[in-house]
Amino acid sequence: MDTLTSAYYASHAAECAARYDAADVLPLHELLQSLAPAGSRVLEIGGGSGRDAAFLVHLGYDTTYTDGCEEMVREAVKRHPELATKARCAAFPLPDDHALLLERYDMVLCAAVIMHLDDASLERLAMQLVRMVADTGWLVLSHSRGHRCPARNRDSCGRLFIERTPTNVNSVLRNGGFQPVELIENADGLGRDGITWATHVLQKTS
Repeated sequence: MDTLTSAYYASHAAECAARYDAADVLPLHELLQSLAPAGSRVLEIGGGSGRDAAFLVHLGYDTTYTDGCEEMVREAVKRHPELATKARCAAFPLPDDHALLLERYDMVLCAAVIMHLDDASLERLAMQLVRMVADTGWLVLSHSRGHRCPARNRDSCGRLFIERTPTNVNSVLRNGGFQPVELIENADGLGRDGITWATHVLQKTS
């Protein structure tokens, strides 16, 4: 993740985690349940507050939570102690020799992450995801549009926000070996004016 973006989350971890836990995520949770049966191996990338990973753990999924910010990982475990043995600090895209790249998952959740990645990093992430998702497994990936970024794709806090169309994102992921299955567009779960979300549901092609 971009250095300035990481620095923001490191210094605002508690504030961000509280805000994320307050979001309306019922549609996302219903979607995740519909894709993979309990017991499936699930990886969450950029898990933030731990809200979604904790939900999956309670439903019986073999869940690995990751976030690239150590402070956010600690906050997630503090808020959701059930993640203590399931949480790892890992910033995607990963180094080529990272142990996680040897794992295979039935479903990967990557919510609200790719806006903070430049184009080269997004392409690297797509290549790593195709390695980590099992054949016929699922990728659920969301990204936002509508953030106010007055200078060089950065918001007032200095975070990088590169806004992409769903067509562009699908193109990158299709090149990585994923078949788009569904695109869901929603208003912001925190009720912020002007911000919308696109959630991509993709399946790994064998």
